[in-house]
Amino acid sequence: PKSTVDRAIAEIFAPNPVPDGYASYVGAELTLRQGSLLANAQQVANLKPYLEKMAPLYPGLNQPIEIVHGDADTTVGLDIHSRRMVRKVPSARLTVLKDVGHMPHHAAPDQVVAAIDRAAARAGLR
Repeated sequence: PKSTVDRAIAEIFAPNPVPDGYASYVGAELTLRQGSLLANAQQVANLKPYLEKMAPLYPGLNQPIEIVHGDADTTVGLDIHSRRMVRKVPSARLTVLKDVGHMPHHAAPDQVVAAIDRAAARAGLR
């Protein structure tokens, strides 16, 4: 039901508010179609092995990387990917946003844009 979709979206954004009209705008209810549910389950099931294969390659990355992560993200914890990647990749910089969940681009768009600008400047594009 719609309430389940709304609850899931609220959990993804928590502790930040969901923007008005977000579920309709992104077509959130389409995720409940059988094919969509199956594709999502397959993606989740395959994600960990894929990341385990990629992680050893991280130290070889030399392009500027800016990671923006909310400290209140309960979907993907800060220590699971972001802090680990920063330790392994010399060119990576981490910005931790206080009281921000899994959707920092909605909760703190100015800080996300600033990170993009920093990456572009570090790459010599600005």
